[in-house]
Amino acid sequence: MGRVLVFDRDGNLHPRFPKTLPMSDGGVPAIADIDLDGRNEIVISGSSLKGYPGLTDRVWVYDLGGDKHGPILWGQFMGGPKHQGRYPVE
Repeated sequence: MGRVLVFDRDGNLHPRFPKTLPMSDGGVPAIADIDLDGRNEIVISGSSLKGYPGLTDRVWVYDLGGDKHGPILWGQFMGGPKHQGRYPVE
């Protein structure tokens, strides 16, 4: 099982989290506005749990609602296309 925690800008846990998901190690979260509504969703992919019936590769998407969000500041692995791992991303 894996857990997803979401915190606000002040470090407070979001009221709808944590979530416990049936996945093995290596779950990968991403943030994107996948439905183009101006709010970012949290997208999590999970690897299959070999040997456990019915548990296969999956993707979960959580829409946190609220007002429109700002731009994604760390949109890809290591921050930007050069993968430099620092902020601000150049």
